[in-house]
Amino acid sequence: MKLAKTKSECMEKIYAQADSLFELGFHDLSRRINSCLKSEGYSDIPYKYSAKKYSNRVISEAKKSGCMEEIYGQADYLFDLGFLEISFKLFHCLAREKSEEKGPEYFVINASLVRIAIMYLYGDGIEKNQNKAFFYFKKAARFRDSGAVINLAIFYKDDLKLYKKALYWFRFLEKNKESYLRGEATIELAKMYFQGLGVKKDDKKARNMLEKLKRDPSFCEMSEGSQEEAINLLDSINAANVEWLERKRNPSQS
Repeated sequence: MKLAKTKSECMEKIYAQADSLFELGFHDLSRRINSCLKSEGYSDIPYKYSAKKYSNRVISEAKKSGCMEEIYGQADYLFDLGFLEISFKLFHCLAREKSEEKGPEYFVINASLVRIAIMYLYGDGIEKNQNKAFFYFKKAARFRDSGAVINLAIFYKDDLKLYKKALYWFRFLEKNKESYLRGEATIELAKMYFQGLGVKKDDKKARNMLEKLKRDPSFCEMSEGSQEEAINLLDSINAANVEWLERKRNPSQS
C-alpha cells in the first residue's frame, strides 16, 4: 500500500476505494465512507455505476477486504498527520461492517474497533470517554485481538466485582502462544496472585509464573518496560517473602 503525503492525497485515495466498493455492490459501506469525505468538503461520488455482479463470492469479498485495508491505512496516516476527527470517522465507518470470524475483512474491522477504543480512552480526536472505550474494547475482544483483550481485562481488573472476568481474559492470553502480549498477561496474573485480587493470595505461584516467564525465549521480545516491570515485581515478591520469614523467626520484632 502506497501512502499519501498530504491530507488531500489521502482523501483522493479513500475516494477511489469508496468508488470501487460501490461498483462491487457494497453500497452501504461506500455511502458511509463518502459521507465522511463530504463532511470534509469533498464532493459526492456520482452513484451512476451499475454494481458488478461477481458470481464468485470469494473474489468479491477479497476485493472488498482490499478496499477496506487501503482505507484503514489512509485513515491511520491521516491520524499521524494530525487530522484526528476525520480519522476517527473513517475508523468508525469500517468498524460498523459485519464479518464472520476469520472472514477476509475481519482484521480491518477488528483493528478499527481497537483504534476507536484507544481514541476514546485517551481523548484523541474525540471527547475522552472511559465507558465507550470499554464498549469498543469489548466488541474487539470478540475477535480475540490481543490488544483488545488485555485492555478489556485491565478494565475488569479495576472493578472488584469483575475480577473473575479479568482472570479469564488474562489466562486466555497467557495460554495463547501466538499472542504477542502473552508475557504482559502473565505479569498481570502474577500481580493478582501477589495482591490476592479475585484469587487466594499466593506469593509462591506469582513468583513461579514470573521466573518461568524470564526463562521463556519470548521474554527477550517483550518491551523493555514490560521486562523491567516483571523483574521489579519479582523483586517485590522475594522481598516480601524475606520480610515474612524474618517476622516468623523473630515474632518479638513484628
